[in-house]
Amino acid sequence: MAKASLQELAGDYEAFIVDAGETPWSERNPKYLKAKSLAFDDFTAKDDLRHEYGAHLLAMRKRFASALENEDPITAANAILVTIDRACALLHRQIEKIGEDFREQGGFTEHLTKVRLEARDAAIAASDAPKCPKCGGPMRKVVAKKGSNAGNPFWSCQAYPNCTGTRKWEWK
Repeated sequence: MAKASLQELAGDYEAFIVDAGETPWSERNPKYLKAKSLAFDDFTAKDDLRHEYGAHLLAMRKRFASALENEDPITAANAILVTIDRACALLHRQIEKIGEDFREQGGFTEHLTKVRLEARDAAIAASDAPKCPKCGGPMRKVVAKKGSNAGNPFWSCQAYPNCTGTRKWEWK
């Protein structure tokens, strides 16, 4: 959404430049290259986050002022276009990284499920759950959903569906 908003804003600046009878800067234009070369310093707070970040922003604003706050509106609009292009490129890289992380590690819901299953399995391991008669692994209590035992609890192997071992539930 942020990238789409920035691209829409870029379109507005491009229209402003064209309406003024100009063209946006070429990527070979020295002004374009200068605006593109401006870099933000990394920020790390030591003690007073809000104050230190404010000081950092002012320093960065001063660095970019000659381009972004230029008295010539066409120069300022072009510099803003360069900045928008850089922000969109950063967002694109971030989106790619998030997609890569999702493919490798799964999404939020998968993480929640994994944490819940680990907690449940740890609780079962700490309880007096029996061992599976087929594979010897831990079992968990489940409730039959269908058949003649629907609604009744029984022990099922945690490795189900790879192992179909079951035991009758015994009330204690």
